[in-house]
Amino acid sequence: MARYVAMLPTKQWPTRADDYAGGYWGYFRALEGLWEVDAQFLASILQFLYVVWQQGQERKARIDVTHQAEDFWSRIAAIAWEELGPYPDYVTNSFTVLDDERRSALHEAVSVQACRGVAKTYAVRIVWT
Repeated sequence: MARYVAMLPTKQWPTRADDYAGGYWGYFRALEGLWEVDAQFLASILQFLYVVWQQGQERKARIDVTHQAEDFWSRIAAIAWEELGPYPDYVTNSFTVLDDERRSALHEAVSVQACRGVAKTYAVRIVWT
């Protein structure tokens, strides 16, 4: 994740959520590659964008810039079109202990698949809004 943070612009971070809608979408250039590296983080970012997008109906003047940004739409569309791939095996016979809790050895694969599905869902919702 550190390499994605390094890709972010050096401008001062916006202090209000609707400031992102006013031209700060460049902070989300790091969306590329998160599909493989950190699906949970990608799903969280897209959930945030969806909420800002919903509030954008109230702040139309600030979000109009993004409506015309092809780069933004191509990134969101790429996530929406991304293939989930085959479902991971979820029946397990082996368990591991992590943080004093017993988990399936397949927990990580199932979690990543679920987060990718959530990310696709938010991308489609952003496109359709």
